[in-house]
Amino acid sequence: MSKVLMPTDFSENSLKQLDTFIQNYDGEGFECVLMFSDFLDDSITDLLFYSQTKFLKEKMPENFEATFEKIKEKYAAKCRISIVPFHGFTTNAFKYFLEGNDISNCFVPKNLEYKIGVNPIKFITKSKLTTV
Repeated sequence: MSKVLMPTDFSENSLKQLDTFIQNYDGEGFECVLMFSDFLDDSITDLLFYSQTKFLKEKMPENFEATFEKIKEKYAAKCRISIVPFHGFTTNAFKYFLEGNDISNCFVPKNLEYKIGVNPIKFITKSKLTTV
């Protein structure tokens, strides 16, 4: 199964671009991995009790989550869609993130503002991802 990475800033714009991308993507049976990039708090207590699900729920606006679920249902027959956080500071951390999630393709939406989270474009540009 092919996996396509798409960065998100949890904006309505990124969801519109996700919808358009999936609609126009040639092929079925692929997975679209939305990557939300942000730094972790360096508190030992927070790190010990870290939960990806809890982290994403705290960062994700309610209207984004509702629309995201509708898009997942709409394209359930064509692809799987998931959201995964990335917390790295280095190119190597991003490389290991890609390897760990078995990602080799990327779609970069235009005009994301990153009011929430960190812009991962510098990592994507340095990686050897194939842009689709």
